[in-house]
Amino acid sequence: MADISHYIFRISCRSLNILASPAGEGDLLNELGLFMPRVGRESQNVSMLLPIIVVSTLLIGTIRYTLGHTLACVLTLQSLRIRSATRGSEMDGGGGADIKEVPVSRQVVDSLSILYRHHGMGIFYKGLHVAVLYHLARTSMVALLGVTIFRPTYFQPTADVLSTVAVSELHLYWTQRSVSARQTRLGSWTFSHNRQRWKTLVIPSAAQGAAIALLRYISKPLPETAASIEVASWSIVAFAVLRAFLALVTRSLVLSPLSVCLTLIEASFLDPVEETLVYSRRKKCFLPVGTIFSKRNMPLSFERASKQAPLSTCLWLLELHVKKCLVQMALESLTFMVIRLMI
Repeated sequence: MADISHYIFRISCRSLNILASPAGEGDLLNELGLFMPRVGRESQNVSMLLPIIVVSTLLIGTIRYTLGHTLACVLTLQSLRIRSATRGSEMDGGGGADIKEVPVSRQVVDSLSILYRHHGMGIFYKGLHVAVLYHLARTSMVALLGVTIFRPTYFQPTADVLSTVAVSELHLYWTQRSVSARQTRLGSWTFSHNRQRWKTLVIPSAAQGAAIALLRYISKPLPETAASIEVASWSIVAFAVLRAFLALVTRSLVLSPLSVCLTLIEASFLDPVEETLVYSRRKKCFLPVGTIFSKRNMPLSFERASKQAPLSTCLWLLELHVKKCLVQMALESLTFMVIRLMI
């Protein structure tokens, strides 16, 4: 019975940690020991767990990337398209075709089905090569600043924000490759620095970096040790629920609006004729950038973009985040149960 209680407690803490984390991320390799009794760590079955862990990690990573980044960017652009069609219909007294639609990207299965039919497996790693470069560059800069200028721990958020601003153009390329319908390879694009473009990205990038730092502070992981259950399990569970609630509120009211602004600004630098992954059910095609943004306002400034981040879009992004976390929780729980049966 104690073992079952420990299992339930660890799964609950793990689920809340995933839900409250900035990216809803997790690492199965770090969680392998959760369901391995100490007496069974030398079991011969341990070597059989590696393929299961690798496959599960890749599957969860793919879902996390596709739903957490690609589909989130598409949802942001699609919500802007619907609002623009609504305003246009109100001005001319007509009924826009896409007005009564909810964004296709809110319906995860249907959206992935449409994207897969048109773009194949490539949709699940759209812009991944740029994402790797961005995270390597940002992590390296954070580490460099951490051992030189910002060595005290309380300066770490400052290093995170400055690093985010410094590589903001790489993030722009990442977003553009993610929302563009055009297939690109690592060698098919070249990075070029544009001072005016970088200056446009400074404020939204710094704001988003600060929001992520705040969310990380609020969503510090809960202890998932056996000692926690013996000390004060109910207190920890109550704190976990409160912390997850505060993290979701911060995500909805602080991080999501800033992420929407940054995504819109980055996408507005694309060519107006560039086809995106924003799908129109009425036209049964993917829409170009010029039909999403007003050409006279391209590229967007931070002030204009901030007016395009209503609460409805932020709540849709929160909904997508929760769906992504639920899928990850289910897959991790299934994997952990298989591991538990094999050891």
